[in-house]
Amino acid sequence: MKKAKYLKNEARRVLQQYRTAIAAEGKGTAIGTIKSAFRIMEARLLHGIGPVHYSLYRLSGVPRERWKSYVTDGPEFKQFLKSLNPEHLRDIGNNKLKFYQHCVENGLPTIPVICVVATNPGPTVEGVEWVCTLDHWRTVMRDAPTELFIKPIDGTYGEGAFVVSKDGTAVEFDGRSGSVDDLFAYLKNRLVHERGWLVQPRMRPHPSLDGIVSPHGLATVRAVTQMCKRQGQVAHRRPQNHRRRQRAGQFLQGEIRQLARWHFG
Repeated sequence: MKKAKYLKNEARRVLQQYRTAIAAEGKGTAIGTIKSAFRIMEARLLHGIGPVHYSLYRLSGVPRERWKSYVTDGPEFKQFLKSLNPEHLRDIGNNKLKFYQHCVENGLPTIPVICVVATNPGPTVEGVEWVCTLDHWRTVMRDAPTELFIKPIDGTYGEGAFVVSKDGTAVEFDGRSGSVDDLFAYLKNRLVHERGWLVQPRMRPHPSLDGIVSPHGLATVRAVTQMCKRQGQVAHRRPQNHRRRQRAGQFLQGEIRQLARWHFG
C-alpha cells in the first residue's frame, strides 16, 4: 500500500515538474512552449537531465553539445553518493526524527519536536513524546502552541506536511475544520501509509524580514558543505524563499524545492 502511494506521488510530482518547466521556458507563447517541450525531452532522453535540472542549469541558453558535461542526480550519481556515505548516515538523512536526534546530540540548533504520533512507541529521543492514544494526545495538545506544523517522519519535498491552527476548541488543519480529537483521528487513519508524524511548532520569519520574504512559507538558507583536510567548509550558500504562488518563477531560477540537499534513494 505504501509503495503504491509512493509511486503515485512520484508520478504526480514528475508530471508537475515537466508542466512547470515547459511553461516557464515557453514564456507564454505556443511556439515557445512547443520548442521548450522538445528541448526538455531531448535533455532527458539523450543526457538524463530532467526538468528540474534543465531549469536549474538554464540549459535553454547553453549549447546542446555542452549538456553532457552537467551532473544530475541520476542513478549513477546517486550510486556514487551512496558509495561515499555509510548506510547509517544515509538513514539519518532520510529519517527526520533521527536527524532531529542527531542535531540535539551534537548541539546543532533545530526546530523542536513536540511529539511523534505513531501506532506504537519508538526509540527514546530527548524531549520527544511518542503519542499513541487519544488521551495522551489531548494532554500534549493542552500545552501546545496555537500554530503547529505536522509532517511525515520520512516525507520528501514537503509532501504530506500541513499547518495546524488552534482557536479555542476549533482546529483548522490540512483544509479541514474540526477539533483536537478530529486531528488525532486524521493522523491515526493516515498511519496506514505513514511511519509516523512529527508535530512541531510552526515557525515564522522574523518581523524584520517581512518586506523581504514571502508570508507563504519559511525562508531558509541552503548550504553545501565539504570536507577539506578534515575540516568542514561551506562551499556554497544561498537564501531560499518559498513563494508558493510563483512556482514557475522559482522553477526558472532554479529555486524550487531544495536545491542543496541530501538525496538518497
